[in-house]
Amino acid sequence: LLALGGCGSNKDSGGDSTTGTVGSFGTDANGITYVGADTCINCHEDFTWSSEAVAAYLEGKHVIHSTHVEATSEELCLSCHDPIGDGTTLDSLVDAANVPADGLAAVTCEACHGAGGEHYGVGPMPSAKPGADACGQCHNDRWTTEMPSHIAYHPEGNNIYEDYEAGAHNTIHTGAPCSKCHTDEGARMYKDYDTFESLFVVQEIDNPSNVQCRTCHDPHNPGELLEAEQTSGRGSSLKVTASAEYATCTNCHQRHDAQIATVVGDPNMVDITNLPGSTSTDGGSGDLIYHAARYGRVISSTHYDNPATVGLLEGYVLDPADERACRNCHNVHSADITINEQWADSGHGGEIIEAKNQAVIDAGYVDDGEPDDHALGAVAVYRNAGTTASWSKHGWPNDGEAECQRCHTATGGMNFLNGPVAYYDAMGAFVADQDLAEPTGVASPNDFSYLATDPDTGEYTQAELLFCWACHTNNVGGMRDPGSVTLQDRNGDFFGPVPDVGKSNVCIGCHGGRANGEYIRNTAAADRSTSGRVHHLPAAGALFAASTHTAYEFDLDGDGDAAEHYVNSNLKHDTIGLTGDAPAGPCASCHMPDANHTFSVVTTDATTGEITAITSQSLCDTCHIGGMTATTLQGFKVEYADVLQYFQDVAYAANGQTNYAGVTFSNSTFLRGRGDDVAGQNDYGALQNVKIMTSDAGSWGYAHNSIYAKRVIFDSLDWLDNAALDGSVIIPAAYPEARQWFGADALGAVTRP
Repeated sequence: LLALGGCGSNKDSGGDSTTGTVGSFGTDANGITYVGADTCINCHEDFTWSSEAVAAYLEGKHVIHSTHVEATSEELCLSCHDPIGDGTTLDSLVDAANVPADGLAAVTCEACHGAGGEHYGVGPMPSAKPGADACGQCHNDRWTTEMPSHIAYHPEGNNIYEDYEAGAHNTIHTGAPCSKCHTDEGARMYKDYDTFESLFVVQEIDNPSNVQCRTCHDPHNPGELLEAEQTSGRGSSLKVTASAEYATCTNCHQRHDAQIATVVGDPNMVDITNLPGSTSTDGGSGDLIYHAARYGRVISSTHYDNPATVGLLEGYVLDPADERACRNCHNVHSADITINEQWADSGHGGEIIEAKNQAVIDAGYVDDGEPDDHALGAVAVYRNAGTTASWSKHGWPNDGEAECQRCHTATGGMNFLNGPVAYYDAMGAFVADQDLAEPTGVASPNDFSYLATDPDTGEYTQAELLFCWACHTNNVGGMRDPGSVTLQDRNGDFFGPVPDVGKSNVCIGCHGGRANGEYIRNTAAADRSTSGRVHHLPAAGALFAASTHTAYEFDLDGDGDAAEHYVNSNLKHDTIGLTGDAPAGPCASCHMPDANHTFSVVTTDATTGEITAITSQSLCDTCHIGGMTATTLQGFKVEYADVLQYFQDVAYAANGQTNYAGVTFSNSTFLRGRGDDVAGQNDYGALQNVKIMTSDAGSWGYAHNSIYAKRVIFDSLDWLDNAALDGSVIIPAAYPEARQWFGADALGAVTRP
């Protein structure tokens, strides 16, 4: 006891006298006295087993977190930032630059361990080993209920405890080798056991605890994680190879680039020789690091694009050196991958998960009609399958496609949305430099250096999908905000701008089109292309046609103002979702009800393609009271498909239909020979309208802006039948649904909408 007499005394680690604070901070609910943080530290900084923890604590965010929260702050703030009221006892123990004018507010020892009035080195501590509930006192939904303004400062800090409690990380699974990843004690004890062989050393833990906050975070310095940052090289060549976050998460979730393949001749065995750190050649019963037979748990099955494959994109490629390598796309506390799976089933993800599941089924790994994720051979099949979606599989990061990067890559999307005007300027300068015979080295605004390259050509051999960080600033739905977006055409000229539509602003830059009607009108005859110059899926261009004038608009009265004939005062779709403090806007409101990241507005029959339900039905019902059902929308879909068929048949002189020239308007020789006069422009405009409408059928004709679509198609047909804009359009009886869509009379005559 004499040896422990220093605990609770007024001697610090140097033997100097300090101001006694014992008993100055009241008692806990059980009447035990709070002794103050300096009392704890004066003792524990002298012991070899606790001195490092003390040093880490005094540097950590529980003590050094801000200078605007201090000892005299509001009680509500101090209830988390200084719950015992003893933060000022640490003033002399930290750098003076970190001490606010009115003293430190700190989360101190007894806030987590409980009152120390019966301890003094020999007695009990109420919570010698605090669990997740200690963290949950503050890292919970109090932010929502008591201090919502705090969320803006730490958006990912809200509901952490609730997320953890309901999530997959709140688990315990005993036994060896499971203890390494499924117990708190095992995870920390065996954190350096990273090879297949070393798993056999892992032992069952006695009295284990759930995986929890302290498993991944240093509780005394929560900014430090289970694994430290990993580097290679030295001096000026020192390079981070894996961030602490990546190293910590992959301690159990395996590296993203683990190469897994079935053993030749035995599809039920897995060859793990390419697993980093492993020398094993035998998958045994499937106890590969970790869960070899479960492709859903081997993250390389979805987080890696094989550089050796061309035209196939096998997965999202993460940057292991990124400090947010995992948090970019995951809420690591809830471990809920619902949104991630929705994204992987969307167009933005190239519907990659569907391709992988189908590959497993095609290979014969089926369980009750679903892809079997318990078979060893299925892991390799799933891992090696990918998307061939043309928009996403291409090598967009390479310089030759630099202008495409803002829509076809997450990095380009992020940089564009962080500042469209600056991005346009930077990309324009880069492209201009690349066009020089000897580029001067102007930097690209997009950095893809984490992707693999061909050592001979320097071209990127990995591709990058359009994923979370393009649109989101955090993993809880925070949005980038480019404001009102002005679009840029292929010549570098601007059109728009599109009005500010809240969260939907992130959609406009890529779905507004790469050109518009004025670009089409001003294209010289010699430069006319039969490809669609507006580009694919210009849904926002249709929705905001009053600003974008996306389609080629005909000057019906020859006064030089074509746009006046396309004003649509009845359109209300462009104002959807623009009320409230954080308006979602029309794109997000319709395509993402309940934050669904498949972006599907409707569900369809897998066999027939027929619309069976409208995802945002309740939203439609606010205006179309009882009038917009799945059946109604399916009718519009069928009618519009017939309209497009007739439009194409006339333009291409197909299926017995004719146009005034008697040629296919996709004949570039004909289009270029027509010259630059109004007639030639109208010919080219009519063709481009065909291309626009058929590249994004639903967006134009029966969903986004049907009146605009009807006028554009009517005027195009009016021109094509006799090279005159005389208001004469007659649809043949062979196209009955087209007649219905246009409201034609019994003879097929249509009045301009």
